[in-house]
Amino acid sequence: NDRWWTNTQPLLTENDTTIRPFKVNCSDHVLRDLKVRLKNIRNYNTLNGTNWNYGTNSDYILSLVRYWQEHYNWRKHESMINDNFNHYKTNIQGLDIHFIYQNGTFPANKVILLIHGWPGSFYEFYKVIPLLTAKEYVVIVPSIPGFGYSDHPQKSGLGTIETATIFMQLMQRLGHNYYYVQGGDWGAAIANTMAVLDPKIPVLVPVGIADFPKEVFRPPRSWLTHRYNNIITYNTLANGGHFAALEQPQLLAMDLIAFITKTEELYSQGNIESP
Repeated sequence: NDRWWTNTQPLLTENDTTIRPFKVNCSDHVLRDLKVRLKNIRNYNTLNGTNWNYGTNSDYILSLVRYWQEHYNWRKHESMINDNFNHYKTNIQGLDIHFIYQNGTFPANKVILLIHGWPGSFYEFYKVIPLLTAKEYVVIVPSIPGFGYSDHPQKSGLGTIETATIFMQLMQRLGHNYYYVQGGDWGAAIANTMAVLDPKIPVLVPVGIADFPKEVFRPPRSWLTHRYNNIITYNTLANGGHFAALEQPQLLAMDLIAFITKTEELYSQGNIESP
């Protein structure tokens, strides 16, 4: 918890633990530079009949470049990101960590931490967040250090354990000692690590698994049962793949809510250990 990820170690009295509102604001210089880069992209051709077999398909990539050159409006999306979500930053171990803190109009039911993966960002969850807040959940979505609007470390060694430690400190700073965590890709690894590191949670951590049919790697249930000793829900869903929050936000949100509902029911019955 005391490792500092910047090159300069400040005095303890200078350690700023405040939580500051944040607005996404991409400078005009960055947008102009992007247009130049898009204009100067090299054209290339995919081998006939190979489609995506040897990498990205040129027809698709070049059409995407043209869309960004001629139609994509960053300022429109920037306004949407700012208007629809509450953004904050707070300094943890020398890094300014960006996160969304969103709740509904009703008193909080439960708190959910959503963790993105690579090569994603907090924006993966922009359709999932309102589905959860509509059900009276508080939703917190941080940016992994080095992603989105969180600072990148200036020293080597920041991995899943270190990121899990940072996010645990974030939740403590926000006043949440008990909460649910959902993640995919690196987010899943960080969520797993948080469960192992947090001394407050039960030995048998309740686990929910959403099995999306087009996921790149789908371990068999027998392997997962060996890895996780307290699987509460295991559902194979109708559609979706690796980026489930973007591809099937409704299915992901419903599955997450079903897991929380079942877990809370088992807690109330004394059938699983309560934190």
